[in-house]
Amino acid sequence: MDCVFDKYSLIIDGKRTFIKSGAMHYFRTFGRKEWFDRLSKMKAGGYNTVDLYFCWSFHGIKPDYYDFSDYKNIKELLKTAKDLGLFVIARPGPYINGEVSAGGIPYWLLKDKEAVIRNRKDGDYIYSPHYMDALKGWYNALLPLIKSATILTFRLDILAYLNVAFASGIVTFSSSTFSSSLFIFIS
Repeated sequence: MDCVFDKYSLIIDGKRTFIKSGAMHYFRTFGRKEWFDRLSKMKAGGYNTVDLYFCWSFHGIKPDYYDFSDYKNIKELLKTAKDLGLFVIARPGPYINGEVSAGGIPYWLLKDKEAVIRNRKDGDYIYSPHYMDALKGWYNALLPLIKSATILTFRLDILAYLNVAFASGIVTFSSSTFSSSLFIFIS
């Protein structure tokens, strides 16, 4: 699937495409039947895209362990979206807000005294190797699953997060260990 854009719109497989998207919090459902039900209703309502927040604390219940089985099987979720002809905006976090506790940051990480959550302490940027190692573990588990789905996905939140971070002066390209390690990781 080919996706480019110009000043007017996205062009997907040679056709101008306007994205009509709604979010679905799959981690608040009971699995495949409900995914199909909700996504079918989105499609019937004229949407062509589903916005999926991938909740780290839902899958990462303990350090270095990620559960993608049964009602947490995101490969099946992405397959359902594809089968219904929906594009996916994949939002892997780390912080998803979504009215979930701690924005989806796992509780085990919140308890880690060495981790500086979101690399921020008292309003200042502090690079936290413990936090970044945990984040890389999450991305190493999740991103290959998203990438393996043969569906057009838009991974916007990593860029949006970096854009917000740069715009707010939290990090810069020239001096940030955080941005360097994250760019190396995602490229």
